[in-house]
Amino acid sequence: MTTWPFERGPTTMPLIAGPPGVLTESVKTLLDRHPPSASSDRVLVLVDPDAGHWNEGTLTTGVVFVRDGVPGDAEVVDAVLAGADAVVDASAGADELSAAVDAVARGHTLVSPTQARLLAEIARAPGGVRGGRQQLTERETELLRSIALGESVKQTALAMGISAKRVEAMQSDLFRKLAVRNRAHAVARAHALGIVT
Repeated sequence: MTTWPFERGPTTMPLIAGPPGVLTESVKTLLDRHPPSASSDRVLVLVDPDAGHWNEGTLTTGVVFVRDGVPGDAEVVDAVLAGADAVVDASAGADELSAAVDAVARGHTLVSPTQARLLAEIARAPGGVRGGRQQLTERETELLRSIALGESVKQTALAMGISAKRVEAMQSDLFRKLAVRNRAHAVARAHALGIVT
């Protein structure tokens, strides 16, 4: 995991986190050349983040998620549920990226009307997010904590005293309940919903 807080003139730049590589360096260069106008030292710019990168945002006022490629509405909603305040396509350019950082630094969330409707539907759905928490059983919470610790299916099975096949079945049910696709996504969603810390 790589992060770069850096300063330029009177404006403090955002923290940038993401896997080392061309995209993360490109985002850093774009923001360095076209800095946000607002003081954005408490904004986290996540570049194609892994589950661990979402933890970087605990002391920030906002998160801008930079994705390689145009995100679909469902992906934006997932990112917002995981903690993002704005989602930007990496190819959008310096102006749009800088504007998103400015907006988030000022306390705004950037989503389209379609995405806002999807978020509202999730909040209103039976068994959906209510008061910021998804209702999970004690065993589901135990399984989710095991996943968050990075334990394998076999390790989880041993700890819970059940078979690996049962863990896989429970995991599939849990993914459906949380509306996620994989273990990393489940951990991000659980952190966003306050189920695990």
